[in-house]
Amino acid sequence: MPEYHELTGDQRAIQLVRRFLDYADSVREPENLAVFSSKWSGVLLSAGIWYYNQTGDADVLALLQRCTKRSIDDFENYFRNFPKDPKAFAEMCDFVPHYCDAKGKAGEPAYEGQTPIGRHGFTAVMALSYPAFHSLISGDRSESESVVQGMANLDQTYGQVGGRWGADGWFVSTDPIVGSETCAVAQSFFSLENIVAVMGNVEVADRIEQLIFNAFPGACTADMWARQFYQQSNQVLVSVAKRPWNSPGTDAGNIYGFKPCYPGPLADVHAPWPRYVASMWMATADEGLAAMSYGPCRVNGKIGKGAPIELAVETDYPFSDRVRVTVRCKEPVRFPLHFRIPKWSSQAEVSVSGNATPWRPQSGTMLKVDREWKDGDVVTLNFNFKIRTETRDNNAVAVAWGPLFFVLRIGVAFERIPTLTAYRTDELPVSAPLGCVDWHIAPTTDWNYALSIDRNNPQCEMIFNKISSMPFAQKGEPVRAPGSNEYLPSQNDVPMLLRVKAKLVPQWGMNGANAAPVPMSPVKTNQPETVVELIPYGCSRLRIAEFPTV
Repeated sequence: MPEYHELTGDQRAIQLVRRFLDYADSVREPENLAVFSSKWSGVLLSAGIWYYNQTGDADVLALLQRCTKRSIDDFENYFRNFPKDPKAFAEMCDFVPHYCDAKGKAGEPAYEGQTPIGRHGFTAVMALSYPAFHSLISGDRSESESVVQGMANLDQTYGQVGGRWGADGWFVSTDPIVGSETCAVAQSFFSLENIVAVMGNVEVADRIEQLIFNAFPGACTADMWARQFYQQSNQVLVSVAKRPWNSPGTDAGNIYGFKPCYPGPLADVHAPWPRYVASMWMATADEGLAAMSYGPCRVNGKIGKGAPIELAVETDYPFSDRVRVTVRCKEPVRFPLHFRIPKWSSQAEVSVSGNATPWRPQSGTMLKVDREWKDGDVVTLNFNFKIRTETRDNNAVAVAWGPLFFVLRIGVAFERIPTLTAYRTDELPVSAPLGCVDWHIAPTTDWNYALSIDRNNPQCEMIFNKISSMPFAQKGEPVRAPGSNEYLPSQNDVPMLLRVKAKLVPQWGMNGANAAPVPMSPVKTNQPETVVELIPYGCSRLRIAEFPTV
């Protein structure tokens, strides 16, 4: 409703949000807490604070406190007192019932093989924004700061490549074959972008970029017509098969399709790109504007007492480390522009209207440029990205540049399979629109490579290609053009790739339908050295993101 109101000005949206808040207040008794449980408290607070800002109705602040008073205690534990022991974590997070069927009890396995460990990944990302929003009402800044600590806790225990968490249903581990729900990735943008709006936190904004440029496109086909329920960091086969997921009925959990397993991804995948675009620039308390995320865009706003300005942003980001911002204004006007300097920048450089500045902003900070701006003034940012590595389980290595993680390019064979629109006996089938396809994808080339790379000084050949209208497509991958139901091989390749030395590791093979655990590095192999290509994670449907090293 707030987003609808922003676009249309329809006053009924304000009235409807108030009715929603009154309803939440009417069902806040303990027996009804499941209706607005802790995971939804952030959404409730978001709507309530928006309503307050629209109307100035102070009564709604007391209403929000009444509706969410139990949640803050839960999140004190969840974010600040996070135990490393999974069993202790399960006990601590008992306030959200475990998934179970009609025969199971909360906290007990609902089906053979389930290991309930407490917290549903989707629930966690929905809940993240609660402490940040609540801090606006309580005035306790430590509540919002606990969010960053909470995410660091989750990273340590469940972190996956690119800022997501290993939760194929329940939180599981950092193992690269553990699935991550596309729903959780998609819904995380609502929470994270609101946290950025409250806190202005660079670290959270960095995570948004990693998710939107890696995990989200990696869970969808390049044309966005199919998506997965679960994605894997090391994903070498996409098929209908038994995998050790922690949710029932998910044999089709990693196929790309219209509605694999559950309808959640189908309902969620429309939101991330518009959310990202809508929150790239934000207003600031000092009557300026802040670039919290990067990409080509045009921004129209009013500064200070209402002076209209336009910002035109030209960039190939994330496939480039340079951003050019042109200011358009009818007459000179003074206001601050704030620029996020990502943590992966290296000795960032800034110029204004072609003149070099003395600023050498530190990575992971906000740069404030406060001056009188004239029409046509240009700010140029050069982030100077460098290839970097990240150490993973079993001393494996992941490779990144800027917000992008890079994965092995694996030859792929796409095979159409019957579009299964209901994978559970208790679920009604949903008709797939004409042209929707479910895909089985098998590897046609070796994937079991170890990289010959210096972690501290990685050397790679970098190749840049033209960016197409489907930037996450590989050449030859079947894609559906706009206005067509036909799938044709993509004529364009990935925007950039890395070439790295590597050796085959024959002893590293399959474990059922998954890649076996990554061998402990360094590995020994008598295979000859070769050169492999690494492509952006978001451009891959099959991938190795965590490599052993020679």
